[in-house]
Amino acid sequence: VGRANLDGTGGDVDFINPGGAGTAVHMMLDATHIYWADPFTPSIGRAGLDGSDVDGSFITGGGDFYPLAVALDATYVYFADQGSSGPPAWVGRALLDGTSPEPTWIENGQPTFVLVGPEALYWAESYDGTIGRLLF
Repeated sequence: VGRANLDGTGGDVDFINPGGAGTAVHMMLDATHIYWADPFTPSIGRAGLDGSDVDGSFITGGGDFYPLAVALDATYVYFADQGSSGPPAWVGRALLDGTSPEPTWIENGQPTFVLVGPEALYWAESYDGTIGRLLF
């Protein structure tokens, strides 16, 4: 995970190293942490905004876990889990502290992206080209 100043200066391509074979494919942040989806380890990683406390395996989901995207609200980390063996796959979630993971929370075709709005959770569905929605 890299970072730079907003004017493009001060680039640091190795700001956060998730370790191992980690590859951040999608990132999201809140006031204290940056989270990333890593389908290759497979896990959801997390670190402090200053690059400290790197945990490349913050949330894991088992043998068929293949997370592609993360989204956050005040309570949960949501993730699009495409599964390593194809449809069906899931939208999963865990508490912001990484506990109580529910990797198969919403069964779906092949979610590739998740987004949290003020009243709903949305996900892009690559299997049939639709957008899913769950109202809160």
